[in-house]
Amino acid sequence: MAWLYVGCGGIAGTLARFLLSRWLGNRVRGTWPLGTLFVNLSGAFLLGLLLALPQGRLPANVTLALGTGFVGAYTTFSTFTYETVTMIGDGEGKRALAYSLGSILGGLLLAWLGWLAAGSLF
Repeated sequence: MAWLYVGCGGIAGTLARFLLSRWLGNRVRGTWPLGTLFVNLSGAFLLGLLLALPQGRLPANVTLALGTGFVGAYTTFSTFTYETVTMIGDGEGKRALAYSLGSILGGLLLAWLGWLAAGSLF
């Protein structure tokens, strides 16, 4: 039955990423991939928050649906990689490096902040 929880969370995460990326793309003009950056950074925060919750705070199936399902589908390493490789192919190596470092270091920072937030809230 765990697969059903993961699947439902995955559907919600995929739709959230699609809608949020599209919404950001329509509001913020430019060539920087803000949609992917935002979902990956916010997903890192959410996963840090979720994983730092005290054991048993949420039912195991809910944790599975939110962590593996929602956050797993919401974030997108493949799109991040594609966008980085495209920047390199377009001769924008410095931009690709900044995007990569911002994504990775920002993700680590936000996961840690999510972890801290869970500790202070619960």
